[in-house]
Amino acid sequence: MADPVAVAAVGVGRIGVFRARHVQEVAQETGACRLVAVADRHADTAKRVAGELSNSQEEVLAFGSPEALVEANVPDAAVVASRTIDHRRDTAALVEAGIRVLLEKPLGDSLAEAREFGAWLDGDERRSQAVMMASQRRYDAPLLRSKALLDNGVIGSVQGRVRPGGPRTTAGRLPEQRPADRHGCTQCR
Repeated sequence: MADPVAVAAVGVGRIGVFRARHVQEVAQETGACRLVAVADRHADTAKRVAGELSNSQEEVLAFGSPEALVEANVPDAAVVASRTIDHRRDTAALVEAGIRVLLEKPLGDSLAEAREFGAWLDGDERRSQAVMMASQRRYDAPLLRSKALLDNGVIGSVQGRVRPGGPRTTAGRLPEQRPADRHGCTQCR
């Protein structure tokens, strides 16, 4: 069997910790991967979470940024679950270093940013193959049921959608920018 894929979790808030623990579960069940590090722009959070995730068999390293993680040359792949406003910066640092990324949705903090980031990824063949969006809810039972009800005309019809790189299909307007600070954290301003 090939060496296990060394995985890092970038952004270790609620979702990032959930993803990191999932990597550990898959590692235990299959041996195909191992959680080697966490990175968070709040270094104290990264250190605390690394301590919580470390065990007697393996230490999880802590880094204060994705750039520091890249410089240490630790992971083969990463799960990015940082704040939405950091998705592009964090993912770009990893991709430029040749690290494959599973990126939590959304791609960016605004439609314009998502388009720019998508164009950057698509602008190079290596980059275009380096990122996968985590769209895990697509197959959840409630969403599948809703889709079936929509398809059968039971609950109405879709009023609009946004295609990456395409216009919104309704008369409504998507905000081009949202405030970066949605939760009142003084460190995020």
